[in-house]
Amino acid sequence: MGIVEYQGWGKVRELSKALNILGSRNVMLVVGSTSYVASGAKPIVDVLLSPYNVNRFIVSSSLPNIGTIAEGVSIARSSGADVVVGIGGGNVLDTAKCIAVLSTQLIDDYKSLITKKIPLIGKSLPKILIPTTAGTGSEATQFAVIYMEKQKYSLDNKIVFPEFAIIDPGLTSSLNPYITACTGIDALAQAIEAFWSVRSTDESKRYSSDAITSILPVLYEVVNNPYAKHREVMTCGSNLAGKAINIARTTAPHSVSYPISAHFGVQHGHAVALTLPSIFDYNGAVEEDTVQDKRGISYVLDTMGELCLMFDTTDCLYVKHKLECLLDLIGLERRLSKLGVTESGVDIVLNEGFNPERVINNPRVLTRDALEVMLRKIY
Repeated sequence: MGIVEYQGWGKVRELSKALNILGSRNVMLVVGSTSYVASGAKPIVDVLLSPYNVNRFIVSSSLPNIGTIAEGVSIARSSGADVVVGIGGGNVLDTAKCIAVLSTQLIDDYKSLITKKIPLIGKSLPKILIPTTAGTGSEATQFAVIYMEKQKYSLDNKIVFPEFAIIDPGLTSSLNPYITACTGIDALAQAIEAFWSVRSTDESKRYSSDAITSILPVLYEVVNNPYAKHREVMTCGSNLAGKAINIARTTAPHSVSYPISAHFGVQHGHAVALTLPSIFDYNGAVEEDTVQDKRGISYVLDTMGELCLMFDTTDCLYVKHKLECLLDLIGLERRLSKLGVTESGVDIVLNEGFNPERVINNPRVLTRDALEVMLRKIY
């Protein structure tokens, strides 16, 4: 079956229904070290789970990593877990997905499974994902991020899909402005990147367009003057963006972001936002000899034109400035040097920011020289 979604205020209580449908008894509960309490999920979920055997696993690392996941797999197996419930931000949800998938594998060589040297086989433990942020879209995708030795990998397989996604805007109400901004801009970037991706389809572009037109009008407000309706729109927009990238995948801004997060501790969405404006303008200047989409330069130019119209313009440079202005308005620093990235760190980003799976999805070939110019300008 596909993902069963429960979306709306108070829908976290549908957790009981999901567990009943699955026939679960032994629950592996994966939660964040602070978000489980701060989101308001704890008092509700603790009551809902009281009839079940529950092993709670707390994710304290800032990025999904192999050590944490291996520990979680061990607990899931020893406790006889028959379902994994993940409640938290993207880090927590990705960790939950990895635990559910890897705990059913017959081979414990997690590194080889993650790097695809050994294929995933069989089924995963069922997964119920409940996001407490509006931005990652992890509850809608068949992949999960894992870091090993500061390198980013993806567990990408249909068995990574959750069986249930519960999207409750109320769980995002306590987010502070910075996390709201980071996750919100991540969702916007996902939607933009999926729209221009060489792997886009009519379906993914519909998801992208709906996400962009939902998020853009409310992102400033949800950060600076949030109301319930803003939170609701953002959770919906984030979910749509997740559905878009599940089909089309992400592109250059996400690829470049990973070493910025891994080496310098910049929050993921913030790291993505740093190059999004420049790469938007860069892609808009695509030429015949740099086009990477097999549908051709006319298609790419039309696609960039459609994106511009969503920003009420026909000029990619104007969108670049508009995105930069938006980052300022939602409090996201745009200078690498002010975020702890050193001069030598720029070289690290250049060396590690060319993930082939993502850069090849970009509609225009991104060269090292072009990226260096962008990074130096925002240093």
